[in-house]
Amino acid sequence: MAAVFAVMCALTGIWSAVKYHTTYLAVVDSLPPQFQDSLMSRYAFPEYVLRPSTPLELQTEYMKSLAGGCFAMLCFSLACFIGGQPAGGWLALAGFLAIAVGTIQSWMTYRANCNRPVARAD
Repeated sequence: MAAVFAVMCALTGIWSAVKYHTTYLAVVDSLPPQFQDSLMSRYAFPEYVLRPSTPLELQTEYMKSLAGGCFAMLCFSLACFIGGQPAGGWLALAGFLAIAVGTIQSWMTYRANCNRPVARAD
């Protein structure tokens, strides 16, 4: 059973990383010039991807990648517990909780962006 969770963790983690990187590549060119280098863009990307000016499709893909990362960490924690590694399981569970809090905060920002009024040209 631990192997099932490990495989689910690996597959979800890879899928999430691909979604994150695809979204990153779509947004990095629209960052201000001082944030476009590879080091600074890593830190600016999560802030800029959830700006109201970013298209909702990109925000949706970003949220999918965060949710996938959460699920992957939870699967890793379960694999550790079932595999007889309780210390690793607790550590991964703490990581899951930290990631989940960040994901919930990002989701609330995303929902606010989805519910904003759309400008109409009359």
